[in-house]
Amino acid sequence: MRILKPIAILCVLAGMLFAGQTGKISGKVTDNQSGEPLIGCNVLIQGTSMG
Repeated sequence: MRILKPIAILCVLAGMLFAGQTGKISGKVTDNQSGEPLIGCNVLIQGTSMG
């Protein structure tokens, strides 16, 4: 039982290290009136510091 606690802690910590934020958002940003693509625009995700 003594060895079980450090192994459990190590497994939890290793899982936290590899549980990064993954995912992908893709699409095309266009002007509402003309439909032309907006080159060089920045898209921000509300409530986060990601963009």
